[in-house]
Amino acid sequence: MVYLQSSVDGMAALMADVGLRRVTGSASDPELPPIPDGWDFDGTDLASEHRSLSEFKERLAMAVFGGVTLVGPVVVMSIWGTKVICLSVTASSVAVVAVILAWFMKEAQPKDVIAATAAYAAVLVVFVGASPGSST
Repeated sequence: MVYLQSSVDGMAALMADVGLRRVTGSASDPELPPIPDGWDFDGTDLASEHRSLSEFKERLAMAVFGGVTLVGPVVVMSIWGTKVICLSVTASSVAVVAVILAWFMKEAQPKDVIAATAAYAAVLVVFVGASPGSST
């Protein structure tokens, strides 16, 4: 069931039992109570829903970044496992990740960027030490 109401000032409100959201304006009819701007019919704040989705996308991007930066170098070091390649991949990966962290960690202090970079380097160095090609 859909209700469309037009008010005196030319604004309209669209309400539906199927979950359509308000188009614009205010409903002044007592049969159609006004819906506060930015609110859905179930009382949830649309701005906070959008913010939550945006925050989820940001967390997802960071998770993908973390996975790729760890798995990528490990795969390369596993395929071409010479000591020179392992050390080169580790050094270049740490440098790239350090720059990316420094760029995107805008609210972090320099010590936080150093700590994150050192932790990342430690993980890769452990893999270099444990790789079969590290003894050559």
